[in-house]
Amino acid sequence: MYSRSPEQIHPAFVCTFSKALQEEYRAKEVIIQVLTPYAVSTAMTKYLNTNVITKTADEFVQESLNYVTIGGETCGCLAHEILAGFLSLIPAWAFYSGAFQRLLLTHYVAYLKLNTKVR
Repeated sequence: MYSRSPEQIHPAFVCTFSKALQEEYRAKEVIIQVLTPYAVSTAMTKYLNTNVITKTADEFVQESLNYVTIGGETCGCLAHEILAGFLSLIPAWAFYSGAFQRLLLTHYVAYLKLNTKVR
């Protein structure tokens, strides 16, 4: 039997499973919520410089507590919700095209080089 370590569990599974649990336990007033943030400045992100979208871990936690009761999935902060809304406007065929992915990757790598700091 093949088993996965916790870090190998696919994020889509976690989102789907969490939403299913939320529906199952809604009547018992149990809140099960999955956070799907964008950039948070932590050791894992090599301490990205903070800005309107990139939050420190403390800022993100403080703001995400305001969203606890809103449903099964949230980005955790207003800036990330707006970014998610904007990205959802891009048609899937364009977003997943090779040209768009290369453009995105090129700009993201450049962004990371300019905005990371190792502590």
